[in-house]
Amino acid sequence: MIRDEKSTDNPINSPPGNRHDRLQTSLSGRAMSMVMVHITGIGMAYGLQLVLTRWMGATSYGAYIYVYSWATTAALITRLGLPEAMIRFIPAYRANNDTAHLRGLMRWSHRMVVRTSFVFALLASTVIMVLARTDGLEHVGIWILGAWFVPVLSLVKLRSESLRAAQRYIWTYVPVLILRPLLMLSGTAILIYAGFNLTGTWVMIFVVGAFAVVLLIQTIVTRKTFLPATSEPRPQYDHRQWLDVALPLLLVALFILSVNQADILMLGFLADTRAVGLYRVATRVATLVSFPLAMFNIVLAPTISSTFARAGSSDLQRIVRSASRRIFWASLLLSLLVFFFADPLLRLFGPEFPEALWGLRALAAAHFVNACTGPVAHLLNFTGHQRESARVYGFAALINLMLNIIGIPYFGILGAALALALTFVIRNVWLYVLVVRKLGVHAFFLAGRTSSTGHDGAAP
Repeated sequence: MIRDEKSTDNPINSPPGNRHDRLQTSLSGRAMSMVMVHITGIGMAYGLQLVLTRWMGATSYGAYIYVYSWATTAALITRLGLPEAMIRFIPAYRANNDTAHLRGLMRWSHRMVVRTSFVFALLASTVIMVLARTDGLEHVGIWILGAWFVPVLSLVKLRSESLRAAQRYIWTYVPVLILRPLLMLSGTAILIYAGFNLTGTWVMIFVVGAFAVVLLIQTIVTRKTFLPATSEPRPQYDHRQWLDVALPLLLVALFILSVNQADILMLGFLADTRAVGLYRVATRVATLVSFPLAMFNIVLAPTISSTFARAGSSDLQRIVRSASRRIFWASLLLSLLVFFFADPLLRLFGPEFPEALWGLRALAAAHFVNACTGPVAHLLNFTGHQRESARVYGFAALINLMLNIIGIPYFGILGAALALALTFVIRNVWLYVLVVRKLGVHAFFLAGRTSSTGHDGAAP
């Protein structure tokens, strides 16, 4: 059954006198529970990466990461921005008890993602086989597996964002962050114990299999969460409105991925797969700095959407200020730890990886800049200003591409890292200014404590 959130347990429906306090308590509690899940997941992910880098080496690991990066890029396109749109619509539908549109959204989005991703996999497999025969494409097995990884990854993302929008955070993140690396570690250990070489093809097999298990689990939970016991009410479809929101969010997600993956893809093109392997480890370590922002974004996204749908932007300033303060200080501490202990952190992955020392330090600075401005992107994307956000991210992606073209041939890994840092500065300052203009909300923790009245009285 679809849960009815119109109860006294929902802080959004609380009396005005204590609504703010209950919102803060609810957000902090959810964020702390997600911190524990993500800390465990990070430990599993880094353990898996240590195994892969030490048994595969930088070159083989880089080849696997190169294919994986292309697959994640393709999966983002084939899902059409619909997972991101779930965060915008599901909280609003549930808040208004609009079960008919909720059922329509769930059915239609699933069909669309299945069709686009499977068509892509078929076309990509055909192209890969042709290139293997005509141009001698290397690592054909990895590329084929990567093509069929796209439908699985697309559907996992759709399920994850649907459950996240319904605030089913445990089922959203535990299968992906904990079960998936556990399955991969188990398969890798069995393979190594049996005396086989750990190749990129084997790793991609484990990746596809682990995500398939995650998809099965999340599909079961999604059905129990969203499907009523009866067939009533009949699903209602609002394709135009959904696409009007989803396509700009697709552009935003595509531009974000472009910024996050352009360095890896261009290192593979302008340098070699060894550089990709070294840089990938540096990026994974540097993301620790953005960990506090990521944790709060998990619970802030649906909260921003539901709060704005009910009360406009009047409550957003207090919610964002409190979160931004915690994000800033935690990110500052983590950035200092990563900067000063960069060398021993990289040596954990193997003797080759300290070559990425200054790249890691530049990446840590980039992620700190990203954390300083708080959840500015979510504030735009989930209050009806996704088109303005898309323009900013598009411009940032173009800047990042040009900086990588200039920096990688001359500075290699460090050039890619500096390009990302400068891109983050330009993008986040621009987003911050837009949030102030559109919503009257200041996301930086040192901003004035003036309460926002909001420039947009209700969700469009």
